[in-house]
Amino acid sequence: MAFWLLAIITFYLPLAAVVIFLNNRMPLEGGLYQWAKLAFNDFVAFMVAWNLWVFGILVMSGIGLIIKKNIAYAIGPRANWMHENKKMTTLVCVVLMISIIAASRRGLALASGCRMWAAFFSW
Repeated sequence: MAFWLLAIITFYLPLAAVVIFLNNRMPLEGGLYQWAKLAFNDFVAFMVAWNLWVFGILVMSGIGLIIKKNIAYAIGPRANWMHENKKMTTLVCVVLMISIIAASRRGLALASGCRMWAAFFSW
């Protein structure tokens, strides 16, 4: 509990304060990319976006491995072949990425529709 309280005080509260400050100062869609672009330049903004993509790929690959292991453990001893099978790892990671991309595209489509209706009803 002490470590969680320390993390809240030293990380989460300052992070929230910075995000609130930046959002009040530059309320643009794009978040970190737009803030870095306005504060520094296009190259720094590109590096921020690149870093976020690389981080996302690394996180997704780790999640893909965990999902594959959990599926193998759920099936039981018949799925022992899945633990070392590289093709199964690739398949799970590809399916995971396609699922996330599809969900993101659907969310963006819904958000665009909501903005359109909000603009329509705001007059």
